[in-house]
Amino acid sequence: MNRRCIFLCTAAATVVAGLSISRPAHALGPVDLEIAARAGYASNPTGYAPNILGASLGARAGVSFLGFYGGLTFLYDFGGTTVGTDGEQTGPQTVRSNQFGVELGYGWKLRYFPLTIRPQLGLGDYTYTTSGVGFCGVGTSCGSQGLFYVEPGVTALIGLGRHFFIGADVSLFILPNVPTVGADGSSGSTVDAAVAIHGQVGVKF
Repeated sequence: MNRRCIFLCTAAATVVAGLSISRPAHALGPVDLEIAARAGYASNPTGYAPNILGASLGARAGVSFLGFYGGLTFLYDFGGTTVGTDGEQTGPQTVRSNQFGVELGYGWKLRYFPLTIRPQLGLGDYTYTTSGVGFCGVGTSCGSQGLFYVEPGVTALIGLGRHFFIGADVSLFILPNVPTVGADGSSGSTVDAAVAIHGQVGVKF
């Protein structure tokens, strides 16, 4: 089973597991457990093809207590493919990636409408896998590489009855230390950033 299929199945299984949790979970009192599937799109942080993020699918799970939220998130980025050259041959260049990290935030609930606005900060590991002619020939080897990411953003959630919710989040996905190779072969680093938007659907207990 390929990585994409594994990630799609994981996201679906997470939501199904959340739906199967029994109602006695309310014994948590003021603590709310949230489980949600996420899908969306992110702009290109590098500025050149292919987009290393693109469409994404994943899930999150966390706990909210008196407005404070902490949780885990996972996203698989479908990336993209373009045609490139390494100076000797031409062929496809492909990037796929995934993100795994923590989210911390605080939510405000409207008094007369089931809407929660939650500014939050995400921190974690972004791992991309490259393949193709260009990526293998210009200072970058094929394979996987992990980078630290920072993701400030805001999430809006609308309650649908007692347990279900839908929502959306918008964030600035930042890679603060991306390795680079200069024309003279010297190594350095740069900062890449992208705007990401996702829809959410989930359950709360």
